[in-house]
Amino acid sequence: MLPEDLSKVCYLSADTDEILEELKPDEIYIVGGIVDKGRYKNLCKEKAEKLGIKTKRLPIDECIKMSGRRVLATSHVVELLIKWFEYKNWKLAFEAVIPSRKFRLEEGEVTSTDEDTHKASSSDDKEKKSDAE
Repeated sequence: MLPEDLSKVCYLSADTDEILEELKPDEIYIVGGIVDKGRYKNLCKEKAEKLGIKTKRLPIDECIKMSGRRVLATSHVVELLIKWFEYKNWKLAFEAVIPSRKFRLEEGEVTSTDEDTHKASSSDDKEKKSDAE
């Protein structure tokens, strides 16, 4: 149920240009989700505007580089909002919530998972070498 005063309600929509810079504890955030690959473009944004609710989008492009489609699971969006309140920093929230496979790497960059794998394989190689001697 929406309050009569919609000035403190914000509908999160990837279709809007308005960026959500910070979260406010006294505002209501609507997280919508449509399971359909773009068939209903602007549906949520238009619905919110029709109801007189402001729309904002998460600062995905401003904070991280994603590979593939810039689509987040609804559970990730909710977790991002929670992490933002913890860190007060979108970049840290994205890095804590979004799976590393969704990040696009620049040439020469290595993910922490890649580093851990490399360290583990180097350690295994050293153990095998000492066992052989």
